[in-house]
Amino acid sequence: SSSTVRGFRARIGSEAFQVLANSTPMYSIGPKTSQTLAEIGARDIRESEVSDLEGLSDYIRRTQSEPGT
Repeated sequence: SSSTVRGFRARIGSEAFQVLANSTPMYSIGPKTSQTLAEIGARDIRESEVSDLEGLSDYIRRTQSEPGT
């Protein structure tokens, strides 16, 4: 949902969010972002206490490399 994106952006900061959107094609601002965050589990991101872009990148890589996800 857009509220998920807003909360996520607030958590990592607008600048980091923009960097992520610009540097990683599969994470673009808009509906696609919302869908992608839902797919990898926005709740899991919050629970993992990701607080910066590096931590987010690591989290995403771990999540996507897990079999069966």
